[in-house]
Amino acid sequence: VIFGGPPCQGFSAMNRSPNTANSKRKNTCITTQLGAYDFFRPVFACLENVAGILNQKNAEASGVDGRKMAVAPTIVAAMLDMGYQVRAFQLCAGAFGVPQLRNRVFFLGAAPGTRLPDMPVPSHACSQAPAFPIGCKGKQATSCQKSAVAGGWSAPLPQLTVADAISDLPFTEDASEVSTFSYGSPAKTWYQECLRGKSRQV
Repeated sequence: VIFGGPPCQGFSAMNRSPNTANSKRKNTCITTQLGAYDFFRPVFACLENVAGILNQKNAEASGVDGRKMAVAPTIVAAMLDMGYQVRAFQLCAGAFGVPQLRNRVFFLGAAPGTRLPDMPVPSHACSQAPAFPIGCKGKQATSCQKSAVAGGWSAPLPQLTVADAISDLPFTEDASEVSTFSYGSPAKTWYQECLRGKSRQV
């Protein structure tokens, strides 16, 4: 298995200067990872990146040799050309028990004769679209997007919040010189119990 997440700065919506030389240089790491798949030919290959990689406005910033290229379709085409079965999908971390709404795109490949894994099934309810496939042209599945906006997502467990994760942390003043604090109360959620383990201090 080769699993990698090339630098995302050139595709991230948080980057206000995606067309700088540094961003373009980092974008070429995607071709480096694809080259590793081609050389080592792992049974399973997975490339992960931010959702902005689906945005066609990022095409110009992705040219390895100055040419414009639609990134997501190029990744899928390259993996198919290597003989891999390919499945592309977007997941939200909040749908899998993480207390944050972090969306990531995955390009999953399986060698010929190997079963291509399905998308993981969300375990937690999520206010954003937790999981949906991406078409071969790198576009998001519109029907799933509409379902998410309508609040149609459900799962066995409720969505975790930041409060579920850190509401038990003791209060401290700014610039405090104390480096270790005792929990002032029992864990308030099962998530906090998991994070604490046997620790009584933070």
